[in-house]
Amino acid sequence: MRKLLPAVAALLVLASCDPADTPSKYTVPKYKEYHAQLSFNGEDVKDQVRNGVIPSTLELTSSGKYVAAVAKPEENKLVYTVGNFSIPTRALDVINLEGLNLSMTFKNIAASSWLVNLSNSKSSLSLDTEAKAANELVVGSFADSLCRSWHVKSISISATGSDIPSKLSTIKVFETPDISKIGDYFSENGVSVDVGALKDYVISDISFTEYSTLIINFTKAAPFIGTYSLDKNHKATYSFALQYEDNPVFAGTGKGMLTIDRASFTLTFRIESEIVTTDGKKYNGKVIFELV
Repeated sequence: MRKLLPAVAALLVLASCDPADTPSKYTVPKYKEYHAQLSFNGEDVKDQVRNGVIPSTLELTSSGKYVAAVAKPEENKLVYTVGNFSIPTRALDVINLEGLNLSMTFKNIAASSWLVNLSNSKSSLSLDTEAKAANELVVGSFADSLCRSWHVKSISISATGSDIPSKLSTIKVFETPDISKIGDYFSENGVSVDVGALKDYVISDISFTEYSTLIINFTKAAPFIGTYSLDKNHKATYSFALQYEDNPVFAGTGKGMLTIDRASFTLTFRIESEIVTTDGKKYNGKVIFELV
């Protein structure tokens, strides 16, 4: 199956809530106060950015992850990478970017720019530079609920079409984040699926940020990184144009709708999209994700 879940990430939309309507199990993400999207484009760092020593953009998420756009000069392209950041004990003005060998010390923070020191643990790099800070795109109580990392509790799927096996037209619930299990189920019921291409796609978490960034992390496979947007009716669209748009699991773009159970603080989103098999057949798919 070339695109087993074409809209699996289909931008999940929470019904907006006011402070008095906060879910009972709502918690503030651990790194909420550190979230930011920064760009490094000053003359003082242009060589380091061009050579991939310093990312051109860096986003810190409320869940303690970062997304960095790093130049690969030997390949003449920009690569987005996801990692974790940490804060040393008693050093609340320092962030360590794990995997990039970079530490960032905040020296002065203003609304539109930050003065920071960047240092590299594997080189002599240590310089002060100004980072431009972006404005948040998803704001308010809606963002407070949505912008964090979510884990898959279950995936439900069904498909309809002119020659689809009847068993597949009934919703099947998978209490696992392992996409290959769904591929096995379709293959066992007569639908052409490249199960081998799905074996590393076990979702570890799905993150949304205040800057409209979507991150889908897997336990083994490289993460998918894209963007999302919301309309006034809480419908969403996404795109993986940033990185990994062409992959065996998710469509490059998609749409979705999401609801929230305020008592348990779980997200449920329902997706209707086309499923295309490895032999070129097309079916109408319905996918329901439950996130916690």
